[in-house]
Amino acid sequence: MGNSRPSMISWLLMAVTVMVLSGCPTVQMRYAPKVAPVPAPDAWGKVSVGQVEARAGFRSGGPVSAQGQATFYISPPLDRAVHSGLVSRVGDGPGRPVTLTVEDLWFRVLMKDGVGIQGRFCLHHGSQKECFSLEHSVTIRGYFNMARWESEVAVRLVEDFCDLLVHDRRALVFLSSEPVPPQDSALKDRNVNVGPVLSMKNRDAGTQSTGRILWADGDYNFGGAAAVSLGDVKGGLAALAFDFGGNWWSVKGLMAAGGFNISGENTDGDSFDTTVFTNWNFLALLVGHNATVKNKRGYVKRPGVSFLLGPQLLSMRYFNSDFEFTAVEGGGMAVLDLPLGTPNFGLTAGYWAGVGAACLSAWGGGGMQAVSCTDLMFMHSPVVDLWIRSGGSKFNLGLQFLALAAQDKFDAEQLWKNPTIMFTWTRSHGRGAGTQDKSLLLGGSNAYSKSDDLATPVNIFDAR
Repeated sequence: MGNSRPSMISWLLMAVTVMVLSGCPTVQMRYAPKVAPVPAPDAWGKVSVGQVEARAGFRSGGPVSAQGQATFYISPPLDRAVHSGLVSRVGDGPGRPVTLTVEDLWFRVLMKDGVGIQGRFCLHHGSQKECFSLEHSVTIRGYFNMARWESEVAVRLVEDFCDLLVHDRRALVFLSSEPVPPQDSALKDRNVNVGPVLSMKNRDAGTQSTGRILWADGDYNFGGAAAVSLGDVKGGLAALAFDFGGNWWSVKGLMAAGGFNISGENTDGDSFDTTVFTNWNFLALLVGHNATVKNKRGYVKRPGVSFLLGPQLLSMRYFNSDFEFTAVEGGGMAVLDLPLGTPNFGLTAGYWAGVGAACLSAWGGGGMQAVSCTDLMFMHSPVVDLWIRSGGSKFNLGLQFLALAAQDKFDAEQLWKNPTIMFTWTRSHGRGAGTQDKSLLLGGSNAYSKSDDLATPVNIFDAR
């Protein structure tokens, strides 16, 4: 399966995280499950959990994995955590003829991708002994702050490893049991957003490799935008676009610099038509709900309906050597994002309104010659666009109308005089955007695979 390359926002978030970690060199990833795990298959009733031994450097009381200036460790230590997870599934008691031991246990952390765990487990029954190797990766999509790294990552890593071990086909064959579909303890916690466990390319013949995605709560999109204005003021610009959000909030923004022909009429009635530079900035802080759709099994599938509203600020500036036009507006906006029956296609509709003012400054003779400003104006604009998701990318194409009016006057017809066509491309990281799943075999049992590269876990032991 192919792995998606990290987007620009992934690198930015990683850089911020590393800077934070430089002031906090030790990250304690706590193993403290909040829900009881799914029990092991019945065949494990004759198995007792023996010694669990971590690789040197990962044993109880010793130093553990480090990356850059940050040191990561699991509390309780990795060997104790895995022992506890196995006993909670298999149980314990006298008279069990088979013993399970785990050796060479260790884990790896890559801040840009996630964490992985690897170990070799053996089943002992009298003179018989069978050993198997297992490695599992948890890929993190979206931004996890340090609090979530500390409270969620080790739980998911160890719980997944123990679930996979007790459902491993090779172990069940040794225990004279038929393979059974793997059960997933993650689905018992409604607050955890995960994708299914996937079979991955084995790095060697004796190791079973698996992985899954642990999703952040919201969408993290970063990309570019282009706009063409077709109304009283004609022109175009290119911009950086971003949209970050969790379950109950969102920050949307646009930062632009660069443009082409702008035409219009100044306050004296004289027309102008010239090539200028532009600067256009937009920022909105919104609250509401970003829904997440899960499939029937409980795995994250795609973003759902989102409805958000809150304050926003818009500033526009057009300038060259002869004039400068500046407008500032503050108000509020509402946005509705609606998937249309598929994770790959949908519609976004929005409306913003507020008050603002504009000034036109004339330059010449080495300085500013005149400034003319409007009275406070009512400004409002409906926005509608269609979007398509393809892999980790999201493409929006829509239409926006801008109307300006005196504060005491509202003219609906004026709204249609200033249409703007907007095209936006962003790289999406969050909530399973644009993914589909299909069945495949994992060690002889049913599991799932996804067709989208964004939703394919990274093998932490292969990644660099």
